[in-house]
Amino acid sequence: MRGIRMLKEWRDRGFRSRRLAGGVAALALVAAACDSGGADDVRSAAGTRPAQAPASTPAQGASAAPEPTGPAQITEADVAALLAEQTQALKTGDEAAFLVPYADADPVLAGERRRLFANLRLVPFTVAEFTAHKVLETRVAEGAEPAQANVQVRFRHQITGVDRAPAVALYRYRFTRPAAGAPLRIETVTGYKGVGYPAAWDLGDITVVDRPHVVLLAAKADQASAAGWADEMETTAAATLAAWKGPVGPTNRFLVFAAPDRDHYSRAYQFEETSATSEPITICRSTPAEDGHPNVCAMQGTPGTPRIVALSRSGAFAPKRSTDDSMWVRGAFADALMSVQCEGRCNNRVWASRGFVYTQIWGYTEAKSTYRNAAYWVAKAGGFNGKLPGTEAIWSLQGAESDANRYAASLVVHYMALTFGPEKTHQFVAAMLRGDDDSAVDQALKEAIGLDKATFEKQWAAWVRAAA
Repeated sequence: MRGIRMLKEWRDRGFRSRRLAGGVAALALVAAACDSGGADDVRSAAGTRPAQAPASTPAQGASAAPEPTGPAQITEADVAALLAEQTQALKTGDEAAFLVPYADADPVLAGERRRLFANLRLVPFTVAEFTAHKVLETRVAEGAEPAQANVQVRFRHQITGVDRAPAVALYRYRFTRPAAGAPLRIETVTGYKGVGYPAAWDLGDITVVDRPHVVLLAAKADQASAAGWADEMETTAAATLAAWKGPVGPTNRFLVFAAPDRDHYSRAYQFEETSATSEPITICRSTPAEDGHPNVCAMQGTPGTPRIVALSRSGAFAPKRSTDDSMWVRGAFADALMSVQCEGRCNNRVWASRGFVYTQIWGYTEAKSTYRNAAYWVAKAGGFNGKLPGTEAIWSLQGAESDANRYAASLVVHYMALTFGPEKTHQFVAAMLRGDDDSAVDQALKEAIGLDKATFEKQWAAWVRAAA
């Protein structure tokens, strides 16, 4: 039986912000401490909007207020109002209203935004709104140059049944105003890779298929195949949810993106472990396989909302999957399930959660020979010392030592389920997920099965040797 090598993580860091040489119009900003995950949310000074001069009431019979004079400028309130209009247009399906700010934009950008609007209208959102996150720079109009404001804009969204709370994709918008009193326009939009971007809806025209436990996104060109793919994924999703007997999580569906090619597969949902937004949830990526290696949605310190990404032309979507393809698809769903169990702190890399994932990958409950092979590997080939595995041993060691610890983690979960039942076992796994580190083992064992670490470890080691 093949060992499983080190899982890989995606990283693509690099926020950049530039300063204008002159003519900066003040919108004072301060960083407010994030109440979840330690990220910063930058708002206007003291969390308030700039004071507005009171409007005067013209005398009866007087003419209307004069047109604004002076150089054009863009205020925080202007940006907020326009983004609110974008949110409302998306909610009501008013494409014309959504595209109004792009009237003067490059035709390519206008086409991209039209496509984005159509894509987003297909997705079952509980929350979908555009809000300003941070004003990077502003300047008043000068000569032939319009007023400008470069702003980080959050697309705050919650997919129904998939996300425990609203998540965020972060973009940089350039707003312009050519003259005082002229309507605000959006000149450019770029995404921040690693903060929910690019999502499937950013990469091309999509089709969406809803199933009880799956929301499948696929390229529009694959619309004829998407329903069948959704059915395949629904089967695995339902089985994964049925296998979990621990605390009920806040979600019961998974988002799956059937990437049409390697480029889309590699780019979709690139992520960082720490988001630069104040939301209590971070988008991460879980894949069935990448060149034969699983890619874990492993958030440390912050709950993650998983996006399962697989190549549509791969065996993951085949009506009759190969053994390897079936293993990796089960693993992706199990990993995604672990991510949504987190509350507050989360460590989806902890060995107990990995143990549950591996029991699903290798199908221990379906074939006794599978776990016996793992026991043989641990007891005979891996230098077994009778001790429970550790998280560092799984992730830091190389080769046979790492494989032995991964098999050992799966055998802990399997032995516990056979001996004490899946409910108590998964209670233990959930407690380890939400704990800080491996020091939580003793307390988690006592609460779940009533044994201390030393006693359980001795019983488990004897079982492993006998199973080998």
